[in-house]
Amino acid sequence: MYRSAPWRGGSSKGYAGNDAVSLKVLRPPTFEQLSKVLRDAKAAGEPFHLVHFDGHGVWSGRGYLLFENPALEENREPVDGAWLGSLLAETGVGALVLNACQSAYATPPREPAAAPSNVRQETRAFGSLAQEVMDAGAPGVVAMRYSVFVETAARFMAEVYERMMGGDELGEAVSFGRKQLEAQPLRGIGFDPRPLRDWCVPVVFEAAPVRLFSGRQAGLRLGAAGQRRGDGGIAAAAGRRILRARRNLAGARPRV
Repeated sequence: MYRSAPWRGGSSKGYAGNDAVSLKVLRPPTFEQLSKVLRDAKAAGEPFHLVHFDGHGVWSGRGYLLFENPALEENREPVDGAWLGSLLAETGVGALVLNACQSAYATPPREPAAAPSNVRQETRAFGSLAQEVMDAGAPGVVAMRYSVFVETAARFMAEVYERMMGGDELGEAVSFGRKQLEAQPLRGIGFDPRPLRDWCVPVVFEAAPVRLFSGRQAGLRLGAAGQRRGDGGIAAAAGRRILRARRNLAGARPRV
């Protein structure tokens, strides 16, 4: 397992000690535990604003995230976008950030098919996990179109979270992060840095503007707050998100 991308890199920036952010790491990283944490938070009147998933994504006709589950073979439970999206919509989570390969991957059928009778059927036909999450009611999703290098994800996520905490909407922050990847194409692959044009891998979906902070918050730092251990990949995470689509969080303390 590798260290969680947003907290990686040894930067002086960090969430630790940040009064503006309430951070919770999911342990154990199972879908059952995620469901419990999110439902308990909603019942307590303090729903999470953002969930960050740092783990494996796979494609097998449709997209799946892999959660741990000791009761299953190889300790892996595949969860599709419809299932995850329904949970997020039920529990009032505003945004989902996926540091998971192929979480936005989609492919059309090889043979032409009859036109779906509605947009939802069309979304399911293409199979993108991120699109399925949006279809279930999530206001915003950040995901990876293809496989992504850890270094690329680390740079991108750090830029996105810093821009969001500076007041950018989710789409604006992702756009900035992609531009920074394009401007700095060297990646540490093997022994020598190599230029990669992987700025197009991260993508964003928004049903409505998603803004977690109204402006630059004093004392906010981003980056090396926590690091992933071998125990898992989900963090009900680094919070800053609007609770139901368009509402900005003025004085509220975002939860993640």
